[in-house]
Amino acid sequence: MVDCATIRDLLPLYVDDVLSVESKALISGHLATCESCKEEYNKMQSEFVKLPTNVGAKFDVLKSMKKKFFRQKVIVGVTACAVAIAVAIAGFYYVYHHDTPIEYEEGLIRVQKGTAESLMPDGTTADVAVLDLIRTQNHYGSYGASRVITVDGEDIDVQYFYLSSTLSTRTWRQNNAEPFFRRHVGIGINMSHGTDPVNNPPLPLEIYYLVMPFEKTIGMSDEDFYELRNDGVLLFSGHI
Repeated sequence: MVDCATIRDLLPLYVDDVLSVESKALISGHLATCESCKEEYNKMQSEFVKLPTNVGAKFDVLKSMKKKFFRQKVIVGVTACAVAIAVAIAGFYYVYHHDTPIEYEEGLIRVQKGTAESLMPDGTTADVAVLDLIRTQNHYGSYGASRVITVDGEDIDVQYFYLSSTLSTRTWRQNNAEPFFRRHVGIGINMSHGTDPVNNPPLPLEIYYLVMPFEKTIGMSDEDFYELRNDGVLLFSGHI
């Protein structure tokens, strides 16, 4: 028979549920018959703090929140990189490719007559008269529109054009400009930007420097097209 002193020494282990099956059975039998030890056992149970059953769930919630914050940081980082790349691309485009018209000023275009070797219709070559419109300052591109207009019964090749510049052509590369050629030959007209003349049927020629959105000339009547010259600067008129 186990005395009460021994039972009470074992009660803490009994409350923690760490005893063997035989020891727990022994103490349970004693508590069933001893009110004093049972009272001590009840007191210990009331003071014993058990781990809440939802601790694991709370831990899972914390883990989930941590993952969520990590995903948000990744999303913010990726978004910031994408924005930085977009800004860099936009900046590059603005500096090098966003062009604006160059308004005409005195000396902007130099008209020069001369001769050049040209391929004739019969396959031979010959020196022909040429008209070069030259801009020695740097530029980015050129825009133009041309049309053969009948004026007082005579066909005239009417040409409008202007040059454009970007931030880079206006600043950093201004001193390294190469000449701009718009060559017209005596037996025809070359609308290219190169120096090799192209032979076309000869016509009287009028060339104007005019800054305007030339897509608006699509569908425009010949009369209205010719009236645009009043807003331009005449660079050349006549035969080469």
